[in-house]
Amino acid sequence: MMRLDRDCQRLVVHRHGGGARRSTGVVLAPVLLGAAVLLVVAGLYAVRSGSPWLGAALIVPGSMAGAVGLVWKVIVPIAGLVLIVLSIRQALQRRPDRL
Repeated sequence: MMRLDRDCQRLVVHRHGGGARRSTGVVLAPVLLGAAVLLVVAGLYAVRSGSPWLGAALIVPGSMAGAVGLVWKVIVPIAGLVLIVLSIRQALQRRPDRL
């Protein structure tokens, strides 16, 4: 939020605890995924219409945009689950045989 100070001589910017950063992450992934889908679909249409180079030029950045959009929403939680499973597995292997 921006406003002038009491003397109306300078602009004061108020920031509220990084809320803009959180909302950017929420918006960025769907925008990237939407752009990725549009580029890949356009690339597939270009390949079918007889222009494989144009199709490749559209599909490559589309797949990269999709990967960037998915890395934080899909791959990181999967990596977290793998880490949990591996740590539990290691803990079970090291427990003593006496019960």
